[in-house]
Amino acid sequence: MAGQEHAGAPPGAAGPGDAAPARLRRLITGYRVSQALRTVAELGIADLVAREPRSAGELAAATDVDPDRLERVLRLLEAEGVFAETGGRWRLTALGEPLRSDALQSMHWRAINDGQPMNWRAWEALPQAVRSGRTASEHAHGKPLFGRLAEDPAAGAVFDRLMAEQSAGWGKAVADACPLDGVRTVVDVGGGRGALLAALLRAHPDIEGVVFDQPHVVPDAEAAFATAGLAGRTLTVGGDFFAAVPPGGDLYMLKQVLHDWDDERCRLILGNCRRAMASGSRLLIVEVATGPDGAGAYANHLDVHMMVLAGGRERSVPQYAALLEAAGLTLVRTIPTACELLLIEARPG
Repeated sequence: MAGQEHAGAPPGAAGPGDAAPARLRRLITGYRVSQALRTVAELGIADLVAREPRSAGELAAATDVDPDRLERVLRLLEAEGVFAETGGRWRLTALGEPLRSDALQSMHWRAINDGQPMNWRAWEALPQAVRSGRTASEHAHGKPLFGRLAEDPAAGAVFDRLMAEQSAGWGKAVADACPLDGVRTVVDVGGGRGALLAALLRAHPDIEGVVFDQPHVVPDAEAAFATAGLAGRTLTVGGDFFAAVPPGGDLYMLKQVLHDWDDERCRLILGNCRRAMASGSRLLIVEVATGPDGAGAYANHLDVHMMVLAGGRERSVPQYAALLEAAGLTLVRTIPTACELLLIEARPG
């Protein structure tokens, strides 16, 4: 009947009625696109068509899947502008290029991570989280994000790859903006595999760095630095930033650490950083901020994602200033970057 959605229509397809229902329908059915992107990312389709277009049959043979069903998924993503088909052969569009695992600002692991059960089931529990005040992950999995990752090595490995991918994609923007005057040693607190620190070291060959993270992460960071030829300028230290932070740094860096936690735990982390800092040391918070200095819609999306998974939040610059003051630190300035991240510089108060 006229005015009704056809079951096979793309989520954003033009149809009868005004623009608002069509746009709302597109938003409601966005989960279909998320899972289609996860599927092609897990199959490595973007890498397979990166050098030359291939038919659905060739792609299916290379990935051991059903060719008809794969082509139907590709057509859904064609409607979203991710792939394009010419003469029976599929290629990436400019929009789809970041799905390649080797792209400069790759979204390959983002597509896989955000579509896997750890995230998917948690987001299903968003209504319960809003009602209860607990994280959606607790409702879905019985514990927040990091507890869930600790008991699921496969999900943890995907998450670690995503964090490294994301830090590598943002690395140049942060390195270009990072205030490193007078800095000899950078301590990256909660630095994971060290992707961001590696970007800083490549851009500034006269500095050295320390990655501080949980003991099980240290071997991955050591291997990454060795592969990058930076082993001689780096040190990896395992520990718990809720207990203590290594001393001796000229610059302490917290990249997307504080947004994982509530205010009480943020004050604890910042207090431990303050105790490790010398009088001339500086602290750099690297986060996606909300408010006038922030990243707009992206910050709002990420804010709810933190609420769902970890119980943390994105914050405004005044909110970070208050946390810093409570830990004996003073906000000095904010520094924009060429990406969504904002640098918030602080010194001992």
